[in-house]
Amino acid sequence: MIGAVVNGDIRVGIKSAGKYKIPVGGIQLRIDSNKAWTISSSETPLDYVPAGALNIMAQHYQNLPEENRQLIQDAYKTTMEATSRAISPFTATTGEKATKILQEMLVGKNIKYRTIGLNSGIYNAG
Repeated sequence: MIGAVVNGDIRVGIKSAGKYKIPVGGIQLRIDSNKAWTISSSETPLDYVPAGALNIMAQHYQNLPEENRQLIQDAYKTTMEATSRAISPFTATTGEKATKILQEMLVGKNIKYRTIGLNSGIYNAG
């Protein structure tokens, strides 16, 4: 489990542990007998999108008309962001959802969480 404040934003989620950090994917967590929370990898805040890859791709569409260039640039940026989230070694949520989860954690005694996907499992952190 992770709980952190990054650039003023509260984050709550799961981070890959061990020597090799692997992608986490979607997760579910439940504190005591409360309703389970689902956190999708698409919610994960982006700390890093390789700007170099964005700049390298720009050379391939720099001579296109502005409308086409903007369309390709936006599509490529969206793809890079989605890929960065998908391969992130943590999955987390922010904002009001993170605040509500933390409030439950403060009064709770047991946390159960699991990953959603191929490497699913249920873990007890309590």
